[in-house]
Amino acid sequence: MMTGVCWWHRSAFFCFCNDERPKVRAKFPSYSVGDVAKELGKRWEVCTNRSKYEQLAAKDRQRYEKVSDLYLVDNLIVPSFN
Repeated sequence: MMTGVCWWHRSAFFCFCNDERPKVRAKFPSYSVGDVAKELGKRWEVCTNRSKYEQLAAKDRQRYEKVSDLYLVDNLIVPSFN
């Protein structure tokens, strides 16, 4: 398996979570991982700036497509010897 390669792109929600997770953890330090995820979901529901995160997701999708083109040939993963 190749290291350092992200084989997926982030959705708008995950871009949002990257921004909001530290705020949630700071406000609720005792929350479990599941509780943090629930709070992030609640915040996403009322997010008024979704277009920002949709643009970030589109940019990340472009990154993903460039990176995956480097490693995919005829739908086969080309081995990397690091």
